[in-house]
Amino acid sequence: MDDTHLTEDQKDIRLLADILALVLDEEQGQASAALEALRQRARKRKVSGGTLKNLFRSLAEHEQSAQAVLARSTTLPDSLADRHRRLQSEYALLQEENAQLSQYASFHTAQAPLRRAAIVIALVAGLLGGIAGTQLVHTLTAPPRIDPALCLHT
Repeated sequence: MDDTHLTEDQKDIRLLADILALVLDEEQGQASAALEALRQRARKRKVSGGTLKNLFRSLAEHEQSAQAVLARSTTLPDSLADRHRRLQSEYALLQEENAQLSQYASFHTAQAPLRRAAIVIALVAGLLGGIAGTQLVHTLTAPPRIDPALCLHT
């Protein structure tokens, strides 16, 4: 719709409201004159009673939808604020978890060289212990003596 059409509709609505107020609130003579002015204006613009009825219905529906939109628009910021607060708290928790995980990871990466060194030391100690144990067993148990004379006569 263009602005001139909206302006004419708004003027008509104001005029109708004024006439209806006169009809309802004023004396009999003024109410009759207002009704007659309304009839003349309707004939002049070729507006029927059904058209006026539809106009009032559309105005009522428009007002109801405007009230619904207004109600939604007032609850929407509240729900957005609640969601924003909830997301901020979740973000803070995630930051704390991230700090804990990075601290855990740095501790374990710092421990990795020590762990490797401990494994190497354990392997060397195991090998040396095995060799020493074998030598001890060989030293304590005497091997059967082989007569050297047997080796020389072949």
